[in-house]
Amino acid sequence: MSACVVSLMGACAASDDGETSTNSTNSAAPVATNSAQTVGETAAPQTQATVAPTDPTETDPTETAATGAGAETTEPTTEPTEPITAPTIEPEGEALDGQTAIVVDSTADQYFVLYVRPDASSDLELAVAVTRGEDGTTTLTDGRAALPDAQYRYEAFDVTNPGDVDGDGIDDLTELDDPVGANPLNGAPALDADTGAVIISDRATYEALSYQGDEVARDAYLAGIEFMKFWIVDADTDNPKVYFMNTEEYKAHPMFAEAVGIQGGRGPVPGKMRGDIAYAADEVAPDGSLGRFRFAFQPNDAYSYAEIALAYEALVNGMPELGTKLFYYPFPQSALPLYEHEKELYDAGRVPVLVE
Repeated sequence: MSACVVSLMGACAASDDGETSTNSTNSAAPVATNSAQTVGETAAPQTQATVAPTDPTETDPTETAATGAGAETTEPTTEPTEPITAPTIEPEGEALDGQTAIVVDSTADQYFVLYVRPDASSDLELAVAVTRGEDGTTTLTDGRAALPDAQYRYEAFDVTNPGDVDGDGIDDLTELDDPVGANPLNGAPALDADTGAVIISDRATYEALSYQGDEVARDAYLAGIEFMKFWIVDADTDNPKVYFMNTEEYKAHPMFAEAVGIQGGRGPVPGKMRGDIAYAADEVAPDGSLGRFRFAFQPNDAYSYAEIALAYEALVNGMPELGTKLFYYPFPQSALPLYEHEKELYDAGRVPVLVE
């Protein structure tokens, strides 16, 4: 399919099969065919995420340390075409209380895909929202703290010719219309409930997949804590895939990896990240509400800010209703020193961090 591509900085460019790039200046109305756009330099400023409080967590001495997902990216290319109007950025404090809010001209015959570059220094971007258009204007939001305008881009699609952003062979709108069993932002294959899930639609779904008890093998730090394990594969691409494990059935990452065909499931492999998401009902979440989720990787794993930022976006994509409650927890023996070294990057980004 052909798409007109524009970043939140400027102009429109032609694209085939979802390949896009950012360009320069623009003006004109949105087109009925598939198109895309970047937020203009003159848009109102955006807020950034903050670093937050404390938490206990995990260890897995049986699994080896990782030094990073080893991401490598290439900048996509497109051919210039007719420019389209830059979107309006909602001022801080208006509309969505500091969350991303990009207002675009639209019709009900369109839907939009919003992209973000989690790390401002990298060209790597990923889709973070799929939204049906409304007649007049549509507000695009990923439900997360707003980043600077230049880190966003969106594409507009005709509803009669939907795309497949996550590349799983199922079009975006079919998955969007099944918010319990499908996820247009996660290309991992659908899983039956006994195995896991590709989307955690609410607290009840998380609870059904989580485990709380003393049968934690060598993960003694998780004893008595409600937790759910996960895999992220293709973490060195712009299309990471998240597998949420049924942790009642699979308490170890290698067991799950073998069941679903993840290669290299018994040790750190570039492009693959293993961790867990723990829940504390009486602790305060990043959005100020009670009920806190925190994600962490293996106790001896240490990932760079760029890798953690991408993992955060991928996990929140898979937990759309719970994402505002999610912290990153860097383990003291490995990840914490790297976090402290890169703290300025975290302060400028939107990954909420929990430190002891």
